[in-house]
Amino acid sequence: MTRKRLNNFFKFAIFFLLTVFLLWFSFKDAHLDELLAGLRAANYAWVLAGVLLGIVAYFVRALRWRLLIEPLGYKPRVGAMYNAVILGYLANLLFPRFGEVARCGALAKSDKIPLNKLVGTVVVERTFDMLCLIAIVLSAFFLRIDTFGKFLRENVFRKLAEKEYFSGGLFVWLLIAAVALLAVSAWMFRKRLLKNAALQKVWKFVKGIGDGLKTFAAMKRRRRFLAYSVLLWLCYWSMSWVALFAIPATANFGPLDGLVVMVLGSFGVVTPTNGGLGAFHAITSIGMYAIYAIPETDGLLYATLTHESQMLFIIILGIVAYVQLFLFSGKKTSTMKRTTCLEQIRAKVASRDLLPNLRAAWGDKKVVFTNGCFDIVHRGHVEYLAKAAELGDLLVVGLNTDASTRRLKGASRPLQDEASRAMVLASLQAVSLVVLFDEDTPYELIKLVQPDILVKGADYRPEDIVGYDIVVARGGRVETIPFVDGYSTSSVVARMVCE
Repeated sequence: MTRKRLNNFFKFAIFFLLTVFLLWFSFKDAHLDELLAGLRAANYAWVLAGVLLGIVAYFVRALRWRLLIEPLGYKPRVGAMYNAVILGYLANLLFPRFGEVARCGALAKSDKIPLNKLVGTVVVERTFDMLCLIAIVLSAFFLRIDTFGKFLRENVFRKLAEKEYFSGGLFVWLLIAAVALLAVSAWMFRKRLLKNAALQKVWKFVKGIGDGLKTFAAMKRRRRFLAYSVLLWLCYWSMSWVALFAIPATANFGPLDGLVVMVLGSFGVVTPTNGGLGAFHAITSIGMYAIYAIPETDGLLYATLTHESQMLFIIILGIVAYVQLFLFSGKKTSTMKRTTCLEQIRAKVASRDLLPNLRAAWGDKKVVFTNGCFDIVHRGHVEYLAKAAELGDLLVVGLNTDASTRRLKGASRPLQDEASRAMVLASLQAVSLVVLFDEDTPYELIKLVQPDILVKGADYRPEDIVGYDIVVARGGRVETIPFVDGYSTSSVVARMVCE
C-alpha cells in the first residue's frame, strides 16, 4: 500500500471512529424503549414535509451553482446539476469532506466541463455559505436572546466573568498587551511563520474568503444569486422547524425556535463525520436540553427523525442520480455552449489554490511534475514534455512567473510574459495542467501537487532535484530525461540576434 493510500485509509478510519464514538455518546444514556415508542407515535406527515423541503433546497443549490458556472462559458443541464449535488451529499455519507469534489467530478464527467473550473466555483459557494451561517448564528442569538442568548450568557460569558482573572480592568489591559505582542511577533517572524504548514492552511482559508468575496462582487447576476441563497437557507430553516411538529415535546415551537434548532444542527453537519452522523444527534439533543429543557430522549428522537429521513432519501436519490448521469445518459451529455479550442486551453491554466482539491479529484491517477521558464518553446521542450507525459497519467507543469524568471535568467528575460508562456504550454497535448509559481524554486508547489513522478533534464542528478525528498518520501520516483541536442532557448535567442 502506497503512503498516499495509507494516509487516506487513516483519515477515513479516524472519521469513521469519530462517527461511531459520537453515536455511542449520543445514545449511551438514552431510554431505547421510550425512543422506539416515540418513533412509532411520531407524526410522519411533518417528517415528510421536512424531507420535501430538503429536496427543494437541493434543487435551489443546483440553480445557484449554475449561476457561478455560466460566466465560464458553459450552460450545464439543470437536471445534471441537481444529480451532481445529490451525489455530493451521498459521497459525504461515505467519505467526510469528499462531497464537494465528488459533485464537481460528476458534473465534469456528465457535461464535459473542466474539473478545475468547477472546483473554483465550489470554493466561492462554500465561502458564501460560511458567511451566511455566521450571520444566521448571530441572528438566532439576537432574535432568540431570551433562550439561545440567555444560554450563551449564563453558560459561557457569565462563567468567564466569574473567574477572578477574567474580571476587572487588569484583564482588559493584559488582553490588549497580549494582542499587541502577538501582532508584533507575527510581523517580526512573518517569513518563518508563512513556511509553517498549519499557518499556510489558515492563510489559504482567509485568502479563499477574500477571493470568494471578490468573485461575488464581480458577479453580474448578484441579485439572483442572493435570492437563491436566501431561498436555500429558508428551506433549511423551514425543514428544521416543520419537523419539530412531528413529536409532542416540540410541537409548540415557533419559527424562531426552529431557527435556533437549525443552528444547532448546522454545527453537527459541519463536523467531519460521515454525513454529520453522531455529531448532529449529540449537538442537537444536548443543545435542546440546555436551551429548552427538552429531555435528551426527545431531543434524540427529533434528531433521529430528521437526520435519518434525510439520509434515507439522499441514498435513494443518490442511486437514481448515479443511474441517470452515468448509465442512461446516452450520447446527449450536455446542452452547454460549444467549448472552443481556446477555452479548453485556458481551462488547463490553474491557480495553485485549487491544487489540494484537484489532487483529491485525481484519485489514483499517476501524476507527473516538471517545471521551467519555457520562455520560447522549441522542439527540445516539446519532446521533453511528451516523454515526461508518457511516464504517468497527468503531466503538471510548474511555470516560473515573470519575476521568478527575471531573478533566475537576468533583467532581459523573459522574452514573453507569464500569461503568454502559460497559454503556449497549455496548448500542448502532452500537458494536463499549468500552474504558475513566484518562488525561485518549485518546492512549495511540489508540496501541493504531491506528484508520483518528478521529472527534470538529464543535466541534474536525481538527488539534487528540488522536491526529491517530497516525492521519495511518499513512495514516488525521480526521473531525468535527456535533452535534444542543438535545441535550447539561449541558442534560439542567439540565432535571432544574429539574424
